[in-house]
Amino acid sequence: MLRHPHSNTGVMFAIGDDIVEEVLRFEDPYRSFFYGDSVIEDGSFTLLCEIHPMFLVVPYLLKHAQGCFVPLDQIIVDDEFPAIFMLLENPKLQKALYIACNHKIVYEKTVWQYDEQLLLKWLEQRFERLKKSLLENASLHKAIQEDVRIVSSVKFLDIVLRRYTYSVLCDYIPQSLSLPLKTYLDIQDPDPLKENQVSGDKRKLDDSGEIESYYDPAAKQRKPAALSTAQKKLAAAIYVWRISTYRVRKSIFLKQMWTGNPIRFAASRIPHATRGLNEPTPYGKRMDRLRRRIFSEVVTPTDVKSMKVVRVMSAEPLEQQDDKKVTYYPNLPMFHYLSKLLRLHGLFFDDHIIWRQVQQQLKTNRGKIVCPVIGQGKRAQIRESKK
Repeated sequence: MLRHPHSNTGVMFAIGDDIVEEVLRFEDPYRSFFYGDSVIEDGSFTLLCEIHPMFLVVPYLLKHAQGCFVPLDQIIVDDEFPAIFMLLENPKLQKALYIACNHKIVYEKTVWQYDEQLLLKWLEQRFERLKKSLLENASLHKAIQEDVRIVSSVKFLDIVLRRYTYSVLCDYIPQSLSLPLKTYLDIQDPDPLKENQVSGDKRKLDDSGEIESYYDPAAKQRKPAALSTAQKKLAAAIYVWRISTYRVRKSIFLKQMWTGNPIRFAASRIPHATRGLNEPTPYGKRMDRLRRRIFSEVVTPTDVKSMKVVRVMSAEPLEQQDDKKVTYYPNLPMFHYLSKLLRLHGLFFDDHIIWRQVQQQLKTNRGKIVCPVIGQGKRAQIRESKK
């Protein structure tokens, strides 16, 4: 299993002494093979497609040897796919490295550096070789053969063939090299206008000839045929039936509405009602959002309670929050209730927020004395007022 140079995922490769082949497996559940007088039920088959090992090493050159000289054993390193080290002694790879990379000898050891121009030059050689093979072996796509047959132009054949060869070659190089290689090879994008001219399946209209018209001016003047007496009676009966059915449905609807039975399509009017006593406050809406964020998430079950950290109060000072007033926060009993609820579910504040500090700040905002002197608290004031 090696890393594919284009998709960056694991792909099966067969590595020999001087050859590297990609393992391609094709599976079809509704296919069988005839072998002699017997039938093989498994219709899948495996192909070995030879690939130059330099294509597998290019991503590692981009990652480890860009801008510096590095030994080959430090370039071809992959913790996820350690089998890549089997390419170190490949003779084809050694020969290609001298063409596609900068190299020098340091202390009797060859070190390598990534060079984009040299690599593009090497890819151009592979490009020309692949294009020649596609042309000689008649492996072109049917659509390309059809376009070439229609135009019958050597120049057009070369443009289409270069574009097709480039698309095949891009399947085995990193995506970051696709655009530089396209510019280096001068690959021309297809022109939609020319493609429409090339299409031979559609007939071209002759501007000099007259266009046949199917418009019938007499059709607009035709009047609908008169209904017979039986058809008029049938239409009147259908109209009466619809009116009576509508009245029955309306009476049933009003009866259910006044008796208090739930009505399915009456709930859509609730959001459009005016604000009443049951409309949630801004704080209630925020607590609802917090509840959905906490209890709607899927938590991995553990032996202890969930340790998710939830921030109920903002860490910003109150004077910096223009859109929030003192009435935005709950009163002290509600605060204690929320505290117990959060502790029950194993939810805590952030480390920089202290419970006592928040409570004291809320008391101060309401005009209460925080930590009064003994004899000057609320109970002492009540006793003094009773004397």
